[in-house]
Amino acid sequence: TCPYIREGREIMINQRKWKINRQFNCSSFNVVFTIICNKDSCNSVYIGETKRMLNYRIAEHRGYVLHKRTDKSTGEHFNLPEHSLADLRVTIIGQTKGKSNLVATAAR
Repeated sequence: TCPYIREGREIMINQRKWKINRQFNCSSFNVVFTIICNKDSCNSVYIGETKRMLNYRIAEHRGYVLHKRTDKSTGEHFNLPEHSLADLRVTIIGQTKGKSNLVATAAR
């Protein structure tokens, strides 16, 4: 299982709606994903990409938080006062076919 994955058919990022056209999971690869802070008063969004399976990349982001790697944006954010890994939510917004520019071809 992937406890940080947020499922749904669409996601709002900076007043823009992204439609999610298929099911993804932690074993998905070649993906563009968001990490969103689940705190009510926080609108922090990180957009990332990975060619590897998502669970490996999420493990790295979790490590940044757990090891207080404040030189990494997710490590810095989720170590702020009253923030924790429990606030981290991941949504895959697109998948590509390998060597293309992942962010540029994310699902719209």
